[in-house]
Amino acid sequence: MTDALTFEQIATYPLPGTAAPSGLSFSPDDALLTYLFSAEGSLHQELWGYDLASGERRRVVSPPGAGDTEENLSLEEKLRRERLRLRALGITRYAWAKQGQRLIVPISGGVHVQDGPDAELRCVVEAGEHPALDARLSPDGEWLAFVRDAELYVAKADGSAPPRQVTEGARGTGRTHGLADYVAEEEMSRYAGYWWSHDGEWLAFTEVDDTHIPVYRIVHQGKDAVGEGAQEDHRYPFAG
Repeated sequence: MTDALTFEQIATYPLPGTAAPSGLSFSPDDALLTYLFSAEGSLHQELWGYDLASGERRRVVSPPGAGDTEENLSLEEKLRRERLRLRALGITRYAWAKQGQRLIVPISGGVHVQDGPDAELRCVVEAGEHPALDARLSPDGEWLAFVRDAELYVAKADGSAPPRQVTEGARGTGRTHGLADYVAEEEMSRYAGYWWSHDGEWLAFTEVDDTHIPVYRIVHQGKDAVGEGAQEDHRYPFAG
């Protein structure tokens, strides 16, 4: 005999029985298989690791505080999540360096780095007025790059030097440096706007200028708020 599903279960996300590991990746030394997973079956993910030699499963990174939540995500981050079809919270993205044991974990608009599965997680880029978007390590793991307020930045991954802006001229103009535009993300599934060279010496980046696209206002129907809280303005590329 089986129990009937309740309305609460039907409306819960993830649906019962559908929570599964995601973001699977091998550590650079091939000793660990890492993945994002919620042991409680909720939206709140942590970074887990499976030791290929011993078969042991353990947490590798737990987010400080609540991690990414609907309350602390900026509008920019929420829009990127929509295009990625991403609903998970907590830790939603991570990446290993191609060399060494360093991994990067963007959390709550900042960037954290951990030097191996047993090391301490440390913040190397603080969350500011504008989030650090699309953070990535250089191939050797010595540098990280990210986009903040339409410009591209680099920083030492060990935190020994503050972030340095490496592009200019886009901020406040309607252009962006280093970010994939709406059409690239939504229609072409290209979510990157910059790329490291194989030796980590160069960064190639896109410059997107959508100032010729008219602004379209989206009003959130049914909201009690007025002004910015009740509407969004986007340069939306309508067909035709």
